[in-house]
Amino acid sequence: MSRLGLTAERIGKDFGVSGSRVEQIITLKSGVLEYSWIIRAYLLRKAAAQGVELTPLTALRGNRTIIGSSTATSSTEAKSIKTD
Repeated sequence: MSRLGLTAERIGKDFGVSGSRVEQIITLKSGVLEYSWIIRAYLLRKAAAQGVELTPLTALRGNRTIIGSSTATSSTEAKSIKTD
């Protein structure tokens, strides 16, 4: 985020949520796996628009017990993040 000049608060404004909600999402503590992919796609679009080359994503870390317990979708086409 810092390489793009973005803060959690700025990203939150673009999605209509608080900066603390964005922090929960990027630390994989939101409880919804799709949200991290939505933020990732957003950051990739911002990087491309600014001509910034990012380090390739090689792994995601998080709570492995959550992964098997939900029917998460990997769609990055979603447009919104719930605030609850």
